[in-house]
Amino acid sequence: MARRKVNKQQLLMATEELLLERGYNGFHFRALAEKLKIGRSTIYEYYSSKEELILDYMHQMMREVLTECEEWVHEPPLERLKGYLSVFMKYTQIHQMIQILPLMDRTRSPDMDPAIDRLFVYHRKIYSWIVEAINHAKNRGEIRQEIPTQLITALIFSSVQLPRLMDGEESISGEMIFDLFHRGFHP
Repeated sequence: MARRKVNKQQLLMATEELLLERGYNGFHFRALAEKLKIGRSTIYEYYSSKEELILDYMHQMMREVLTECEEWVHEPPLERLKGYLSVFMKYTQIHQMIQILPLMDRTRSPDMDPAIDRLFVYHRKIYSWIVEAINHAKNRGEIRQEIPTQLITALIFSSVQLPRLMDGEESISGEMIFDLFHRGFHP
C-alpha cells in the first residue's frame, strides 16, 4: 500500500466511524488502516494500541461536550437545561462510547486507569452542572419541588439514547425533549 499521511484528527474521526460500525471488538488497526487507505505503521506513529487511540478519541469528544455545555452555564436554569439537552442530541454517540470502557484491556498501558478516571471527571462536571440548574430552577419555582433532582438528572442523561432507540424514525431535538420534560404530555 502506498504510504499516505493522515493527521491525528482524521484518525480520530475514522476511529469514531469504525467504532460505531463495528463496536469495540471489531475495531482494530488493520480495519482502520483499510478505512483510511494507509499502512498500519502510520497509525503506530501516533498510537501504540487501540486502547490508547480509543481513549484519545473519547477524551476529545468529552472535551467537546464539556466545552459546549460550558457555554450554557451562565444562562437561566431552564435555558441551561435546554442547552445541555441540545448538546447531548449533537453527541448521541457518547453513550455507545462510554459502554466500551468496561471492555477495554486496562493492562495495555499504565496510563489507562488515569485516562479513564479523567473521563469520569468530565462526566461528573457535566452532571454537577445539570444538578445545579435543576436545583436553581426548583428554587425559582420553575420545576416542581417534589420531583427528585436525581430523577430529572437521570432522565436528562438518558435522553442521549433516544435518537438511537428511535432508529432515525424521527428527528429529535434537545428543545423537543426539554418541552416534553417541562410541559409534559398535556396539549
